Amino acid sequence: MTTAVRRTVRIGAVAALVLATLAAVAGPAPGPAGAAGAWAPLGGPTYVEHLISGSGPNDVVVGPDGRPWATLGLADALATVDALGNVTTFPAPAGSNPVGITTGPDAALWFTAPGGDLVGRMTTNGDLTTFAMPGGSEPIGITTGPDGNLWVTLRSANAVARLTPGGGLTTFALPTPDAGATGIAAGPDGALWATESRADQLARITT
Repeated sequence: MTTAVRRTVRIGAVAALVLATLAAVAGPAPGPAGAAGAWAPLGGPTYVEHLISGSGPNDVVVGPDGRPWATLGLADALATVDALGNVTTFPAPAGSNPVGITTGPDAALWFTAPGGDLVGRMTTNGDLTTFAMPGGSEPIGITTGPDGNLWVTLRSANAVARLTPGGGLTTFALPTPDAGATGIAAGPDGALWATESRADQLARITT
């Protein structure tokens, strides 16, 4: 277990709303004496950082256990924070550089690791399974699709991938050359939406 370093800072209204939503899920963290928890305003919107020095956190999602889970790219690990502010880390493969993370259809955490060209599946107990992506494909974004599969952006392969919970992999090439697919999310229309950072485009992808 890693001890968190807490630091209270001012943030903007949008970030405050996002973090307040996470706080409502995770529960209040301990705050200064007399304060209504560390998530409460202290002369303006505030939040408590749970820092792991040199870890390079990338993405965050609320996991199936109701806790925030984050990818730590520089630490090659995943981390979760409990309601008391305790941070627990779980190792990913060395050099894998975890980036994207989502809650899967199977009550596990799924994450991308472009440093190892893989997707990882981690239970809330830290049990890890990895799935190889095409060599040099650079998986970045990941989401659970409306079809119950995991969908992954492969930035350097100019493609998206569909990964079944059992490990079946299918890739789909993007029509725009060198689009730079990065983020991906399930839309309200039963399709996937992905950002193409190098093409300044937003792509809609059916399942």
